Amino acid sequence: AISSKPTWPRWLRQEMRSNWAGETGAVAIYLGCQDALPRIACTTTREKLADFVGEHIAAEEAHLRAMSAIVTEPAEQSWMP
Repeated sequence: AISSKPTWPRWLRQEMRSNWAGETGAVAIYLGCQDALPRIACTTTREKLADFVGEHIAAEEAHLRAMSAIVTEPAEQSWMP
């Protein structure tokens, strides 16, 4: 976390909360895709999708870690307006 974060104006708090929520949602979406992989009957397709999903989970988790280092306050990490 950033130790000396300035007070953000209201519009920026809203934008950053939206960014944090978006990254959180993206991680959840790809984890859901990963959980659904066993339902894919075709081995080739399932393996290709597994590679795709794995890469995207890693990328979105990295984005979320970066965003969480900036968006640190509980009120900023909220799904609610």
